[in-house]
Amino acid sequence: PPTHLALASVPSMGTVGTNLSNFRAETRSGSASGPVANSFNGAITITKVSGAGTISGTLASNASSGIATFSGIQFSSADTYTINATAAAPILTSAISGNIVVSAAGTLPATLLSFSGYKDGIRNQLRWVTSSEINNRGFQVERSSDGQSYQSIGFVNSLVIGGNSQTPLKYSFSDAQPAGVKQYYRLKQTDIDGRNTLSNILLIQGEKPTAFEIVSVFPNPTRGQITMLLSAPTNETVNIRVMDLAGRILETRQVNVLTGNNSIPFDLSKQAKGQYLIQVGEKTVRVVSE
Repeated sequence: PPTHLALASVPSMGTVGTNLSNFRAETRSGSASGPVANSFNGAITITKVSGAGTISGTLASNASSGIATFSGIQFSSADTYTINATAAAPILTSAISGNIVVSAAGTLPATLLSFSGYKDGIRNQLRWVTSSEINNRGFQVERSSDGQSYQSIGFVNSLVIGGNSQTPLKYSFSDAQPAGVKQYYRLKQTDIDGRNTLSNILLIQGEKPTAFEIVSVFPNPTRGQITMLLSAPTNETVNIRVMDLAGRILETRQVNVLTGNNSIPFDLSKQAKGQYLIQVGEKTVRVVSE
């Protein structure tokens, strides 16, 4: 029987007044990561947990075989939101989403070209590059030991007066007191008007890598956007190839990776639903697009 709800698909970014899709809730057995409990066909509702504006659209949906989808979701003002999903009967453990960053129409946050880091003795060295910035005040650096609860460990100001740039800018930050075997990092980009945007997550564990590896690809399955965690022994340029299971190349993108661990976003939404091979350098992983 179902015991938990999971928000299996939630968009990470949006724009004020624009319909957002790809919201999906699933009933699960045993835990939020357990198998889908397809016996549930009741009503599931999503509501706002945090964020300055209001949420509207199709906020209630009847589940079919344990899965409910929601469409036409809009947010009324720019902010970072979280939502939750609840079921009326039976009472299930509710699900809370990750961050949904909603920007004002016509504006874009600082665009990250890369976010990387490596262990350097007792310190962790972080580096990131932006391709453009609009009204950027700077970046709050946040750290977590479990990938869930983050705390601020410092702030890096924008390198340009006024926070506006159309050329690449290189940033760095040194974490002098990392705790534990592995550390998760993210950047909270803050606009001059106070709005925030969260970056992809970067994982640092162990010493500097000695060989190129695909550490992780998530979420998998995905509804479009994935994050690849790549480790590289040197600065290099690699090709990311999307292939079908027969090995035919469907899409290619070239990225620069830096020594250490790299967090690379990639959009699969242009591909049809199905299974794909993601090849980075000589390494390959299988990803399911739903």
